[in-house]
Amino acid sequence: MKGLEELVEEVRNIARADVLKLVADEGKAAKAFEDFAAAPDESIDFVARMSGVPEHQFPVYRAMVRREENEYSSKIAELSGILQTGDVILVTGKKFKSKALVAAQIPFYAKARASHAAMVHANVVCIDANMGIGVKHHTIAEVLSNVEDNWRIIRFNAVTDEHRERMLLRGAYYLQQPYSIRPTNGAGAKFSYCSELVNKIYRDSGLRSIKVSKGVMVNPCHFDRLADRGEVCQDITESVRPFAPFFREYKEIIAVQAHAMVAGLKLNRYRDKQRKGFLAEAQAQARAGNLSHEKLVKVAQGIQNLEAKMNFRFWDSIPR
Repeated sequence: MKGLEELVEEVRNIARADVLKLVADEGKAAKAFEDFAAAPDESIDFVARMSGVPEHQFPVYRAMVRREENEYSSKIAELSGILQTGDVILVTGKKFKSKALVAAQIPFYAKARASHAAMVHANVVCIDANMGIGVKHHTIAEVLSNVEDNWRIIRFNAVTDEHRERMLLRGAYYLQQPYSIRPTNGAGAKFSYCSELVNKIYRDSGLRSIKVSKGVMVNPCHFDRLADRGEVCQDITESVRPFAPFFREYKEIIAVQAHAMVAGLKLNRYRDKQRKGFLAEAQAQARAGNLSHEKLVKVAQGIQNLEAKMNFRFWDSIPR
């Protein structure tokens, strides 16, 4: 019996599939956007309200939809190119446990100050791992909310456009991985914590961001050390900091903008889970004698053929 939350997510994924099918057809997508832009204010305001946009920002949202000049679009255009895939965000939370985490890192680096690390995945969308949540997307506005003002963003000098393309895929790979901090000889294959996640994405993309001895956990303070030294990375904080008020003011509209990418990956993840479940059910039917071995092989081959065509794969996908 499926729980209510799982049923709601299925409905959402059906809706995402319909929207993405529409967007995939450029002609139909353009017509749909034109129709939406031509809709009366009340209709556009309704969509804004349903998307969580504050009422006082409805005029800005309408201007965005109608491609009219507005403060939000101007600021986003300014921000374009400043944040890049692979940029590492180091923050210190305001809660006691965040302060305790910083204190616990001092034996590893005396100037430790970050309690959490996140990575820019694409544009205003970041990816990180949090306790009780696991690996998930958050907007830059969310990552920089409820943190101390000493946050900073660093960019590794060795990162190329080719690396960034790989990071887009490898970042998605770890989505919905459980959060756990376990001392192991090497990175966890089925769990992540914040700084380890960033390090794994870099490793998978052909770069080594943090060099630690075998058996030593990767901590946010290791990124602090690199940021302080400035030898392999540059601090781009001051180019982003002027946008902090903008992030706070327009956090809901930023979330709307980020939704397209996040929804697409959620649908990919959902379809991946469906294929895995279908194969497991076929295997169970074969074990019960309700499905011949030949038919099971055909089912498995069909799923493997689909898997081979997928751009995005995940940490718990069916092995190829």
